[in-house]
Amino acid sequence: MALAQGGRGAGIEAQACLTEATQLWDALGNTAEAQRLRALARAEALPRAALPAGLSEREAEVLRLVAAGKSNRQIAQALALSEKTVANHLTNIFGKTGADNRAAATAFAIRHGLA
Repeated sequence: MALAQGGRGAGIEAQACLTEATQLWDALGNTAEAQRLRALARAEALPRAALPAGLSEREAEVLRLVAAGKSNRQIAQALALSEKTVANHLTNIFGKTGADNRAAATAFAIRHGLA
């Protein structure tokens, strides 16, 4: 809600809420939900403007999954996209990062803290 309301400090407030919720889930013993919230907090901590090489949010998601060793089919299923759309995102990622292949894109992701 803090992010939806916007304004100064919305991101900081949202991070504080996520941290508090994570601590509550940990205290209740629900580690799966706590891990999900930690992942969400990491995703929210990376501002849109901070993405390297002009990558979009979706391209960064695809790149993270490439770096995790996922195939185009697995990425498509995880993100509810077609394989053709994933291939198009990869073409854009390769162009923006200067990578020639998945291994080079993965190295880029690691160097820039996306993996």
